[in-house]
Amino acid sequence: MALRLKGGRAGRTRRRAGALVGIVLAALPCGCAPPRPGWVRIPAGTYEIGSRLAPRDNPPRLVKLAAFDLGRHEVTVRDFAEYLNATGRSPAAQPHPDLRRRGTAWVPAAGRARKPITTIRHDEAVVYCQWLSIRTGRRCRLPTIEEWEVAARGGIRGAPWPWGWGSPKGRMAWNLDAAAKVGRFPPNPFGLFDMAGNVWEWCAADRGGELPARGGAWSERDPAICEVQRIARFRADYMDADVGFRVAADAEAAADGPSVGNSDGWRSGRNSFNRSR
Repeated sequence: MALRLKGGRAGRTRRRAGALVGIVLAALPCGCAPPRPGWVRIPAGTYEIGSRLAPRDNPPRLVKLAAFDLGRHEVTVRDFAEYLNATGRSPAAQPHPDLRRRGTAWVPAAGRARKPITTIRHDEAVVYCQWLSIRTGRRCRLPTIEEWEVAARGGIRGAPWPWGWGSPKGRMAWNLDAAAKVGRFPPNPFGLFDMAGNVWEWCAADRGGELPARGGAWSERDPAICEVQRIARFRADYMDADVGFRVAADAEAAADGPSVGNSDGWRSGRNSFNRSR
C-alpha cells in the first residue's frame, strides 16, 4: 500500500547522487575510519512477500533473492556525523535537528548520538552507502524493497510484524514524540532491530516517480501503518524527522559478522551495526 507523497521531482535523485560521488571520492582523508558494520547475513532463497491488503503496490508473490547482508541497526546520528567529517560535507537540511557544529566538525545534538539519523534526502543516503563502500571495500547500498521485507519478516511466514503476531506494545517505537535510540526494542528472529516503527527506512529506487521507504515511524498513531507489508513513497526532495535508512551489502565469503542461518533455519546475529565505542 502506497502511503505518502511529499516533496519535489524524483528524477533529480540520480543526478544529485552522481554529482556527489566525485566530491566524496575527492574528500576522503586517508586517516578517517568509517563506522565498522556488523552485518546480519540473509541467505539466498525463495521467499513469500506482499499481502492481499496491498494488492496494487505489494501483492502476494514469491521472490528469489541472492544472499545479502543487512545492518543490524539503522544508521545513527553518530555514524552520519563521522561520514560528514570524513568527507567535508554538510547535511542538506540547515540547520539540522540531529547535528550541531563544534568548530569545523559535525557532532550529534545532545542525546541523539544513538538515535537514527533523520531529515536526510534519499540521495544523501545513497552517497553515504557509496562512501562506506570505499572505506570498507564492500559494495554497500540501500536494500531493495524485496530484500527489506524478507529481512523484516524474520523468517516468519504471513505475519504482519517482525516478531510474528500480537500487540506492538513494548515491541516497537510508535505513537511517540520523537525517534527512540536504536536497539531499544527486541530484535526480530534474524537479530535485526527496529524493522517496525522508529523511522521509515529509505530503500533502493525501484521505478520512476516517488522513492520507497519501509517500516513505519515513531510518529504513526495507527500501528498498522508499521506492518511489514507496507510501503511508503516519498518525492526525491523529502526529508523530515520520520525518515532514515539502514545499509545493505552484497554478500561475500568473509563478512564482518556471523551468518544468521540458512534457508532451513535461522539464528540471530550478534554484531552491532554501529562501530563499538
